[in-house]
Amino acid sequence: MKQELKKEPLEGQKSEFKPNTETKGSPSPNESNSQKDSQIKELTETLQRLQADFENYRKRVDKEKQEFMQFATREFVKLILPIVDNFEIALASEQSHEDFKKGVELIYAQMKEILSVSYNF
Repeated sequence: MKQELKKEPLEGQKSEFKPNTETKGSPSPNESNSQKDSQIKELTETLQRLQADFENYRKRVDKEKQEFMQFATREFVKLILPIVDNFEIALASEQSHEDFKKGVELIYAQMKEILSVSYNF
């Protein structure tokens, strides 16, 4: 077995000893790059998840908006349907001009009432 000899500087000579500036816990440049790469990857994945969550939120809000519009339309049709029926009855009847006019006025009052109660007109 070979025995290693340590070169120690003689008196008056400079030491070639270079102190290790890296502490035991500090990473080497390769480890530092690896940590940065893993951090970049982690942040990228987080961003992608957030983007997907936002896209899902946007789609859900759009769907809820459409459902609300359908509901509101359906409710409006339910309110207005009796008025349409009354108009059909009035147009189909063979009444005098005065009776027809009075019937249309009643239908108009009915429509105004529904709109004022439902939509504050």
